[in-house]
This record gives sequence, structure tokens and C-alpha cells, in this order.
Amino acid sequence: MPNILIAGGNGYLGRVLTRRLTKDGHSVNWLVRKINPEIPVPQFEFNLQKKTFDNKSLENTDALISLSGAGIIDRRWTKKYKQQIIDSRVKTNQLIFENLSKGNYRVQSFIGTSAVGYYGQITCEKIFTEEDESGNDFIAQCCREWENSYKAFELSGIRTCVLRLGVVMGAESKAFKNSKMLFEKNLGSIIGNGKQYFPWIHEEDAAGIYSHALKNISINGVYNAVADEQCSNKLFSETLAMVLSKKILLPPVPEFVLRILLGERAVTLTQGSRVANQKIKNTGYEFKFSTLEKALMDCLRQRH
Repeated sequence: MPNILIAGGNGYLGRVLTRRLTKDGHSVNWLVRKINPEIPVPQFEFNLQKKTFDNKSLENTDALISLSGAGIIDRRWTKKYKQQIIDSRVKTNQLIFENLSKGNYRVQSFIGTSAVGYYGQITCEKIFTEEDESGNDFIAQCCREWENSYKAFELSGIRTCVLRLGVVMGAESKAFKNSKMLFEKNLGSIIGNGKQYFPWIHEEDAAGIYSHALKNISINGVYNAVADEQCSNKLFSETLAMVLSKKILLPPVPEFVLRILLGERAVTLTQGSRVANQKIKNTGYEFKFSTLEKALMDCLRQRH
């Protein structure tokens, strides 16, 4: 089985993916900013500021997966943090490629991560496909630069695939844990008019698509990684309340309140588009979690 190096493997999705790939029989290593000796996964360190990189990470590596990046909504979007969000993605990939191109390594496949925010944070009835152009807001700009940083791998002859992820739902995902906490305390509510779409994917399908892309050498280019059900914020809130046996007691949260609390990043909650997944399904991938209710029920079972 191919040996795999995951850049940013110590993040939430990286851990989910490591469990899946290890179960599939792969040997998995991590490329991280700081080694955690308590985690039983071989780890190699890099430093963007010092431009240091442990080239041993590339030895015997057959496939690279890039998950590196500072959290999009973890902090207020100051000018400095916006640049950090972009640099933590783009410059990490550039550093990897610089070191990869210096040696005689056997890397044959590269899977890059992006997000459906590529299409822009807008709410409309259009269903976006991989052929559509990117939006013009900050998230779209970030995704555009993120994806451009993968082109060097493709031009070097490495099979390159880019997955535009929706919000990943799992028992340990921030999206699920934060929402669940609010609804359990009867503080959950619909955001704005609730019509904004919420492209999502269950963690098992997210990991499944990465695994699928690794196994199928015919998979090249960009693919949306979102579930079938295109739910609105209203539907998400109502479904989560239902699976938790709660009622939505509070009125909808006005957009201006979120803008005061979160600043510019509030747009990630107040706007959202519909995104198609037919292209990845055409490659033979079958989703395990196609409806939000089934996905949330599974997240709840994992927590107990």
C-alpha cells in the first residue's frame, strides 16, 4: 500500500483521515509545525518563518495530502490574520514543493484541500459546479490562492487532485460541537432569514473521498466534496433541534448582531450557496451520509 504524508495531519480532519487510511492499510506520516510526542504517528517538523523542512518526511512517500492552514473562523479577520490564513496554506505548499523538487523522491500523487467558499459567500438559487468561476470576497480569494499553490505539483508531472470541502460534520468537529452546545442550552436559533445554504459533508465521506482519490489514478483536477442534501440554515437548525429533542425557543439572530460579535467573518454564517457533487459521484464514489438527519444522528451516537 502507498505511504502517505499528510501536511497538517494533527488537525481535526487530519486525525479522521489518518484513522481511515491506517484502517485501509496505508502507512501514514504527518508534516507538522510542532511535533507532539504523545501521538503515536511518525511526525516531521517544518517552520515557515525559518523556512526549515525535514526532508526525511519525503523519503519513501508515495502520496502527499495537504490539509495545512490556520482556522478560517477561529479569530477576528484583522488584516494580519487574513494574511496568516492565506500564508499558512500557500507558503506551506510552496515550501513542500521547493524541497520536493530538490531531491529524487517517488511521490506520484498529490491531493490538495480547498473549500466551497471558492464560489463566494453568496445566497442564491444557482447550484455551483466545478466549472464555475470563483467569487470575489475574502474566502474566495483565499481559496483561489490556495488552489493556485497546487499547480506547481501538477506541472511537475505529479497527479494532482483538489477537493473543495463543505463544512465537515463529525462528533469532534467544531461545527457540530459548537452548534450542539448552543441547542442543548436552548440558545440555538436560526441565523438571519435562514435561507442561506449550508454545504456540508460527514467526516466519513470526507475521509472516504480522500481515500477514493488516492486509489483511483484517473482522478485529476477539482472536485466538490459535499453531501447530496442541500440544506438551508433553517433546515440545519430545525434538524439539529429535532435530533437533540429540543425546540427552537429563541427568535432568529439578526445578521447585524453577528457582524458586531464576529466582524467580517460573520459572512460565513449569514451567507451560503448550493454546491453540486455530481462530478465526484461520476468517478464511482458513493456517499454514506446523504441526508443531514442521518449525519447528525451519527455525530450524536459518536458522542455517547
